[in-house]
Amino acid sequence: MTVQIRFLAVLFSIAMGAGASSSAQTAASADGMDTLISFGEVMAVEASRVGSPPNPDVFLPGVTSPPVLGQTWDPVIDHTEFVPDAGSDFLILTPSPANLDLGLPGTLLCGSPVLAMLVPAIAPGAPFPVSIPDDIHLAGLELCAQAGSSTDGVTFRLTNALDITIGTH
Repeated sequence: MTVQIRFLAVLFSIAMGAGASSSAQTAASADGMDTLISFGEVMAVEASRVGSPPNPDVFLPGVTSPPVLGQTWDPVIDHTEFVPDAGSDFLILTPSPANLDLGLPGTLLCGSPVLAMLVPAIAPGAPFPVSIPDDIHLAGLELCAQAGSSTDGVTFRLTNALDITIGTH
């Protein structure tokens, strides 16, 4: 099951209102409307962040592709030592980072839970297939991704976060 991120357009507009960066450059025209001038090349980024107190650094960057326009971004949880008997994995994708100690589950590293996109994994330890639309307006969008695992569907443990930038390459 591939997740199509049309939701990214909503996150993009919210993130831009919150001061996130994008590669789009605009200029005000005579009628006061913004006019698109150009888009630049944007390198895709996947930067791990463990938080404080630190979560296990087991949420790994995309297996086949970083978060690039028109590609499938497929990060994965390494279950070698992290919840090896997991029954399910999930991915949270939000427009902003956070650092909220939740105690036993770990540190919540992605903010704006009201705007979160929850993506279940096909199976524990399988990559999360996140399809990035081939929409140049998404280039440069910065998002926070964090994964977690559960053994019983009720309790869960959180991983590190991947602070990502959607790139053109």
